[in-house]
Amino acid sequence: SMLEALALYRELVADGSPASMANLATALADLGVQEEKLALTTEALRSTEAAVDLLRVLAEQNREAYLTDLAPTLHDLAAVQMAAGKKSALNPGRPLAACTAAYTP
Repeated sequence: SMLEALALYRELVADGSPASMANLATALADLGVQEEKLALTTEALRSTEAAVDLLRVLAEQNREAYLTDLAPTLHDLAAVQMAAGKKSALNPGRPLAACTAAYTP
């Protein structure tokens, strides 16, 4: 089951390797997508926010390896935020360049 896999990924992340963290982030993002489909908005927000947090750390350490995982996960988070009625999902008034500045070479 998805929750069993998530528990195993959490166990594996104890080794501190970026690959284990990326696997956990992917599992959390997948869980968030499924939770959002079931209208479990609070749980979906929690899962996708945790995935984004992990992937941001990884992208800061190795941009080329993890930016391609971070981008769609941010998209998933924005979708969940919009479903939850959070206007901040679209970053109103914030230019795109400011949103992506931390991740550009």
